[in-house]
Amino acid sequence: MKIKLSQGEFKYLIRMFGMENVPGFENASNQEQDTSVIEGKNILLSKKYIIEDENGQIKIFSPLFMAMKAIQMCNAVFCAVKIEKEEIVQRFAFYFYLNKILLVEQKEKYYEIVELLS
Repeated sequence: MKIKLSQGEFKYLIRMFGMENVPGFENASNQEQDTSVIEGKNILLSKKYIIEDENGQIKIFSPLFMAMKAIQMCNAVFCAVKIEKEEIVQRFAFYFYLNKILLVEQKEKYYEIVELLS
Protein backbone atom coordinates (compact mmCIF):
# COMPACT_ATOMS: atom_id res chain seq x y z
CA MET A 1 0.00 0.00 0.00
CA LYS A 2 1.22 3.49 -0.87
CA ILE A 3 -0.78 6.65 -0.26
CA LYS A 4 0.28 10.18 -1.18
CA LEU A 5 -1.22 13.01 0.87
CA SER A 6 -0.89 16.78 0.86
CA GLN A 7 0.06 18.59 4.04
CA GLY A 8 -3.58 19.61 4.57
CA GLU A 9 -4.82 16.03 4.15
CA PHE A 10 -2.22 14.72 6.61
CA LYS A 11 -3.06 17.48 9.12
CA TYR A 12 -6.78 16.73 8.81
CA LEU A 13 -6.20 13.01 9.50
CA ILE A 14 -3.97 13.81 12.48
CA ARG A 15 -6.73 15.95 13.96
CA MET A 16 -9.40 13.38 13.07
CA PHE A 17 -7.49 10.78 15.08
CA GLY A 18 -6.98 13.22 17.97
CA MET A 19 -3.19 13.06 17.81
CA GLU A 20 -1.45 15.98 19.50
CA ASN A 21 2.07 14.89 18.65
CA VAL A 22 3.23 12.78 15.73
CA PRO A 23 6.85 11.73 16.29
CA GLY A 24 8.95 12.95 13.40
CA PHE A 25 6.25 15.27 12.07
CA GLU A 26 5.61 17.73 14.89
CA ASN A 27 5.11 20.52 12.34
CA ALA A 28 2.09 18.67 10.91
CA SER A 29 0.50 18.08 14.29
CA ASN A 30 0.23 21.66 15.51
CA GLN A 31 -3.31 22.54 16.46
CA GLU A 32 -3.47 25.95 14.79
CA GLN A 33 -6.52 26.37 12.62
CA ASP A 34 -5.56 26.89 9.03
CA THR A 35 -7.26 26.64 5.67
CA SER A 36 -5.08 23.72 4.57
CA VAL A 37 -6.97 21.45 7.00
CA ILE A 38 -10.34 22.35 5.47
CA GLU A 39 -8.88 21.93 1.99
CA GLY A 40 -7.39 18.61 3.11
CA LYS A 41 -10.78 17.31 4.18
CA ASN A 42 -12.28 18.31 0.83
CA ILE A 43 -9.46 16.60 -1.08
CA LEU A 44 -9.85 13.42 1.00
CA LEU A 45 -13.59 13.45 0.25
CA SER A 46 -12.96 13.89 -3.49
CA LYS A 47 -10.42 11.02 -3.49
CA LYS A 48 -12.96 8.87 -1.62
CA TYR A 49 -10.43 8.23 1.18
CA ILE A 50 -13.13 9.47 3.54
CA ILE A 51 -16.88 9.73 3.16
CA GLU A 52 -19.40 11.73 5.12
CA ASP A 53 -22.73 10.03 5.80
CA GLU A 54 -26.12 11.75 6.09
CA ASN A 55 -25.56 12.27 9.84
CA GLY A 56 -22.25 14.07 9.25
CA GLN A 57 -20.19 11.11 10.52
CA ILE A 58 -16.86 10.60 8.76
CA LYS A 59 -15.88 7.11 7.64
CA ILE A 60 -12.35 6.42 6.47
CA PHE A 61 -10.87 4.16 3.75
CA SER A 62 -9.73 0.97 5.54
CA PRO A 63 -6.01 0.88 4.55
CA LEU A 64 -5.64 4.56 5.44
CA PHE A 65 -7.46 3.97 8.75
CA MET A 66 -5.05 1.14 9.61
CA ALA A 67 -2.04 3.27 8.67
CA MET A 68 -3.17 6.18 10.86
CA LYS A 69 -3.94 3.78 13.74
CA ALA A 70 -0.42 2.34 13.43
CA ILE A 71 1.05 5.86 13.60
CA GLN A 72 -1.16 6.71 16.58
CA MET A 73 -0.55 3.50 18.54
CA CYS A 74 3.01 2.66 17.45
CA ASN A 75 5.22 0.60 19.74
CA ALA A 76 8.38 2.27 18.45
CA VAL A 77 9.40 4.91 15.93
CA PHE A 78 12.63 5.80 14.14
CA CYS A 79 12.85 9.32 12.69
CA ALA A 80 15.43 11.05 10.50
CA VAL A 81 15.72 14.37 8.67
CA LYS A 82 17.85 15.61 5.80
CA ILE A 83 19.08 19.17 6.22
CA GLU A 84 20.61 21.30 3.49
CA LYS A 85 21.73 24.88 4.09
CA GLU A 86 20.11 24.88 7.55
CA GLU A 87 16.72 23.93 6.13
CA ILE A 88 14.91 20.61 6.46
CA VAL A 89 14.41 19.32 2.94
CA GLN A 90 13.23 15.80 3.72
CA ARG A 91 12.09 13.88 6.77
CA PHE A 92 10.91 10.36 7.29
CA ALA A 93 9.84 8.04 10.06
CA PHE A 94 9.36 4.32 10.43
CA TYR A 95 6.47 3.37 12.71
CA PHE A 96 6.36 -0.11 14.24
CA TYR A 97 2.99 -1.40 15.41
CA LEU A 98 2.10 -5.05 15.98
CA ASN A 99 3.10 -6.78 12.73
CA LYS A 100 3.16 -3.58 10.66
CA ILE A 101 6.02 -1.34 9.63
CA LEU A 102 5.02 1.95 8.02
CA LEU A 103 7.25 4.47 6.34
CA VAL A 104 5.99 8.06 6.33
CA GLU A 105 8.11 10.38 4.24
CA GLN A 106 7.70 14.11 3.76
CA LYS A 107 9.04 15.59 0.55
CA GLU A 108 8.35 19.28 0.15
CA LYS A 109 4.64 19.65 1.00
CA TYR A 110 3.58 16.06 0.38
CA TYR A 111 3.57 12.98 2.56
CA GLU A 112 3.81 9.39 1.39
CA ILE A 113 2.62 6.57 3.62
CA VAL A 114 3.99 3.19 2.60
CA GLU A 115 3.24 -0.09 4.33
CA LEU A 116 6.46 -2.10 4.29
CA LEU A 117 5.36 -5.19 6.21
CA SER A 118 2.12 -6.64 7.41
